[in-house]
Amino acid sequence: MSRLFRGGLLRASSRLIFALLLCGLCRAQAPASSQSQPASPRAAESNSDQKAAPSDEKPSDKAETKITPQQAEELFRDVDTILDFASKDSALPIKHEVKRRLASRDEVVSYLKKNMAEDKDVQRLRRTELVLKKFGLLPKDYDLQSFLVSLLQEQVAGYYDAKTKTVNLLDWVQPDLQRPVLAHELTHALQDQSFGLDKWL
Repeated sequence: MSRLFRGGLLRASSRLIFALLLCGLCRAQAPASSQSQPASPRAAESNSDQKAAPSDEKPSDKAETKITPQQAEELFRDVDTILDFASKDSALPIKHEVKRRLASRDEVVSYLKKNMAEDKDVQRLRRTELVLKKFGLLPKDYDLQSFLVSLLQEQVAGYYDAKTKTVNLLDWVQPDLQRPVLAHELTHALQDQSFGLDKWL
């Protein structure tokens, strides 16, 4: 078997495995069209009450708390300390100060949507979505891009934007959870200062 054929086979099988894993994840997130029978009439009544009272709130909005201005100020001060640590740890020099800003959830969603719209891989994502729907692995009305935006929105704890040269801290994530992420994101800032990440993205 030639190396070229084996390499192509490996890539094709890894893509298939990725698609199947993604499908399983999407299926788990997709709303179930049919519910299992409740164990008792009381359970059925409580289920119907839950369905009858739609909520305008997103699940993430219910328990969301914003960080205080004092916490934000302290987090902004920590950026310099963490940048020094990341510089020593990665052996990348600090060439200039990294801009920082506090972003809201809506700003992050808007950033994600904008970047997904501009991304070169969006066409590949759309083709993958079509294939998964054709094979019945995704419901026909399922919006994979929206699912990925909501997934990323919940998983992100800070990010570095190479275009604006800014580290973005999140106003709904507690500072103690953002500090470890800052070390990672500020390493990207140092890489950007030394090598220019824009040409690699």
